Amino acid sequence: MTLAQQPELRRIFRGVEFSHAFQPIISCRSRSIYGYEALLRGPNGEPPWYVFERVEGRDQVEFERRLNQSASSFSRQRDMSGYLFLNVTSQYLLDDQGDYLISLARPSPNSIDPTQVVLEISESSSPNARDLAMILNKLRSAGFNIALDDFGAGYAGMNVLVDVNPDLIKLDMHLVRNINESGVRQAMLDSILTFCEAMGVLVLAEGVETEQEFRFLRNRGIDLFQGFLFARPGLRTFANVYNHPTL
Repeated sequence: MTLAQQPELRRIFRGVEFSHAFQPIISCRSRSIYGYEALLRGPNGEPPWYVFERVEGRDQVEFERRLNQSASSFSRQRDMSGYLFLNVTSQYLLDDQGDYLISLARPSPNSIDPTQVVLEISESSSPNARDLAMILNKLRSAGFNIALDDFGAGYAGMNVLVDVNPDLIKLDMHLVRNINESGVRQAMLDSILTFCEAMGVLVLAEGVETEQEFRFLRNRGIDLFQGFLFARPGLRTFANVYNHPTL
């Protein structure tokens, strides 16, 4: 029986089959895996759009609930180490004020440990950050960690950072790409790092693909990294990166 055929790994939502890939996030200082981001995939590794175009618009919020519950369940079954990074949308949180996620953290045989979960909110898709602040504070009070994803891609920028007050930001890959060769990107990065240091916010560089990008960002003091340079997402598995020179 192949991995894809194992019954406990089959995920079906209203007739739509989906799966998960997990990409590691590394810490250079501790020389270890900090956590994994759960990424949506089709049953045979197809990209997210392949699945989303098969889910009815009215079912999107319910599908996101099922997706995050499934990723959390899989991580427990496979005894994943480190933090689990889950992508959540503003629509999803505003729909029920975060109550569904909190319910997953209540003590039960299938509960999740919220202190080991990082909820990723896209900065570029969160124009009403103040409306989300109360919900995010409620989730933080329940133990969840909050991250701003794609930071630097949207227009709200520092205002969103102030309103949301995240535990961590993930630099947008467009900002990271060839940053070692771009004075404009470097200036933007320096202002972000100064602001985050003052607020006590961790910074993660995602989408790192070259040694030059990595060395530049590491020399700027960034500790957390994610990208093809270290490992591609592993379909229904937790890829390790111990063969990389940084670890």
